[in-house]
Amino acid sequence: MHLLFLTDRYAPEARAAAYLSQELAEALVAEGHRVTVVTRMPSRYVPGGLAAPRAETLRGVRVIRVGGLGFLNRALFLRPLDHILTSAALTLRSWMVERPDVVVVYSPPLPMAMTAALTRWWRGIPYVLNLHDLYPATVVELGLLKNKMLVAIARWMESVAYRNAEQIVVAAPRSAEILHQHNGVPEAKLTYVPNMVNTERFTPGPRDNAFRRAEKLGDRFVVLYAGLMGVAQDLGTIVDCARRMRARTDVMFVLMGDGVFAAKWKALAADLPNVRFCGSVANDGYLEALRASDVCLVSLSDQLKSPAIPGKMATIMAAGKPMIAVVPAWSDTIDVLRESRSGLVSASGCPEELQRAIERLAADPRLAAELGENARAYATSRLSVASVVPQFERVAMRATAAGVVRVHQWRGVSP
Repeated sequence: MHLLFLTDRYAPEARAAAYLSQELAEALVAEGHRVTVVTRMPSRYVPGGLAAPRAETLRGVRVIRVGGLGFLNRALFLRPLDHILTSAALTLRSWMVERPDVVVVYSPPLPMAMTAALTRWWRGIPYVLNLHDLYPATVVELGLLKNKMLVAIARWMESVAYRNAEQIVVAAPRSAEILHQHNGVPEAKLTYVPNMVNTERFTPGPRDNAFRRAEKLGDRFVVLYAGLMGVAQDLGTIVDCARRMRARTDVMFVLMGDGVFAAKWKALAADLPNVRFCGSVANDGYLEALRASDVCLVSLSDQLKSPAIPGKMATIMAAGKPMIAVVPAWSDTIDVLRESRSGLVSASGCPEELQRAIERLAADPRLAAELGENARAYATSRLSVASVVPQFERVAMRATAAGVVRVHQWRGVSP
């Protein structure tokens, strides 16, 4: 089967979306499929400013990159324009690719789904919508989209994307419920497939490693947040917690990554000796940071009502590290932590509760080790390539078969 991936994030970007797309593409190639990726030329979150060629083959995956106006993505109010222009460029470039059997489109951003819908209309190629966040619900909840006309346009795009997708994959179980009950998407179209991690590449390793030495962390208890520093992430609670714990010289908060709010969090923590910021790093550096940590944080704003499971959870679990989820009470993240028995929960906006959770793990190494072992076991049994890829293959095959039937129906012949 020839699969065409449409995504605005791919290697070498240091983003969870880029990592997830890359791992899935490479795993499908390893199973004997052909995969072509059409993506944007990276402009941010690139470790060391690495340049990416227009076209290359990475571990058997053909990667084609299109140029764009990356500077638009740096300003929140210009992002919709950036998404539209990028999606238009990807649409035109994808039509030059040898005809695939199925298109796999990663969303958000929402205009990417319109790229797949146009491909379906114009070329009759079915698509799988790999949906990780519900748009426009997410941006409306976070206060990023307020104009009623733009909200209406975004909801129309959302409806078109759902209606024309042969199959929809969701990364959070509650997303499937919402799409069926509130958006009228047939259950037969919906499949929950958890975020995948390469458990052979992401493995537990020495705590005393190159990252800990380079950052001069010594034997301090390291609390790591590694990921996007954007609107949906509640790093304010983490910084407030660090302020409450500034007298604890044995605890260090390491905040790794980049995003539109990175400067805000750095300014807020500028006077804190127990907070250290690191920029985006490649996967190898990220893994070393995970191994050097004692507990890892995942964080979501309590403004976010829609389902969301941070992609970084899978890699944290694979590295065998305990987690503290700083999330609202309705988050699907809590269900994953309870099912896997891999971490503690702290409410968004409550630094006191986060402090208690950190101090509990710092005082009880046996509990921390047990949670980390549970995390690794869950990753290998539920989130590994061997577990997830067959699920995605079945979805792609159903989409391909349904697409063939639909094309024959259009042409008025029997399949």
